Amino acid sequence: MSETPKNKPVVLYLARWYPNRYDPMPGLFIQRHAEAANRFCPVGVVYTHVVENEKIKGFELVYRRVRDVPTAEVYYNNPGINLLLITRLWKAFRFFRANAKGIKRIRQETGDFDLIHVHVLTRLGLIALWHKWFRGKPFLVSEHWSRYLPLTDDFNGNLRKWLTRLVVRRASAVTTVTQNLAGAMQNHGLKNDNYRVLANVVDETFFHVETKAGR
Repeated sequence: MSETPKNKPVVLYLARWYPNRYDPMPGLFIQRHAEAANRFCPVGVVYTHVVENEKIKGFELVYRRVRDVPTAEVYYNNPGINLLLITRLWKAFRFFRANAKGIKRIRQETGDFDLIHVHVLTRLGLIALWHKWFRGKPFLVSEHWSRYLPLTDDFNGNLRKWLTRLVVRRASAVTTVTQNLAGAMQNHGLKNDNYRVLANVVDETFFHVETKAGR
């Protein structure tokens, strides 16, 4: 287990999207967010990925440090049969199992975490909610998905809506990348007393513009 700075909270990132071995671009902004936060407190990241075009036996866990951020990637297959409710429950079980394996691996590196930071709802929020109820770990949510916006209108399903409202209500804070996304989430009944707008992280070197002398 790695040493962590004293008096600084250890933060567990649960990321729905993240750069992975198949594609370096999804969730790149979440990766940059983790790297920026890691400058101020220890951060560990868990990301799970369903593999469609190759066979994986059980769960394949890949641990690495990415720019000094402990990162656990868990790859796995879903069942190839479609038995409606049974298949959906099995997929959910494998998703939660994969995340549990990733969390266990990160805890070996960072020690026990003090805070969970969920990036993109809803299933990861249920994991955070479980840790809050049974282990006393607070969590916050950062939402990046545009599905709540009227133009997209992709936030549907009674069970999903109920579970998402439950998670958001129990979060210590909710951040969104824009104000209109925050408003759209609240219009869907996703209520929390501590909504904040937190824009995506950018590399500050892009703001260093050379100018001609005397101008």
